[in-house]
Amino acid sequence: MTMYIDDYYATVNYGYYTDYVYMGAAAEIYNGRVMVHLRFIAESLGLEVYYDSYYGDVYLYSY
Repeated sequence: MTMYIDDYYATVNYGYYTDYVYMGAAAEIYNGRVMVHLRFIAESLGLEVYYDSYYGDVYLYSY
């Protein structure tokens, strides 16, 4: 997977083919750190994402 700062598209390699996919949020630099779209990365890797709004926690599951 390849992402560029301020670009809403990522290049994702699925083994036999590569796809250019819209992420919904661009990677950006904030206070000297790179912030990326966690849900996009997790789902591209085949993980399920659960957000607990009560506690503000994010859980990643692999089945």
